[in-house]
Amino acid sequence: MATSFMCQLNILTGLRVGWCSFSFLLTLLGVSGNSVILWAGYKNQIKLDKISTTLVGHLALSDWLMSVFVLFPIFLNSAFNKLIMGYTGCYVAVFVEYITLTTTFLFIPGLCTSKLGTILFPFKARLWTKKHALILVGIIWIIGIVFLGPMVFIIFTEQPTVLLDETRAFLSCKISFD
Repeated sequence: MATSFMCQLNILTGLRVGWCSFSFLLTLLGVSGNSVILWAGYKNQIKLDKISTTLVGHLALSDWLMSVFVLFPIFLNSAFNKLIMGYTGCYVAVFVEYITLTTTFLFIPGLCTSKLGTILFPFKARLWTKKHALILVGIIWIIGIVFLGPMVFIIFTEQPTVLLDETRAFLSCKISFD
């Protein structure tokens, strides 16, 4: 019986070490890669049309936020096997995760539509300005926040519980409405 328990403990510890390494690598790649894209966009080194450049920059910003506010806390929680940032950190991670996932899902079709418009209407595409791109980006961020609005209202009125999933090799936060 004790041997079985020790075997399970060793497997769980091995999984935790693997998960910590994986989540740290994801965080490192996400922050560094998206920082390079943001810097290149800031220095006007990305040679695309104005709308695509703006969409790529904001997609990188969304992914950077996901790396910093979601992946890094998962790494910390898994490495120390407890909530380092507390329950407030869990709430922030869930909020940022929902906003960034929604905006990422909207930026990618926006980028594809922009490229399709450039191919189908090459002469009209030259008239598209940075202002058009910023309007499109603003609409996408607003949609991401509006989709999150009902959840924020429910969380602050219902006071849900934060569940910690400790059955796997890492701690994850889930918001539950009982």
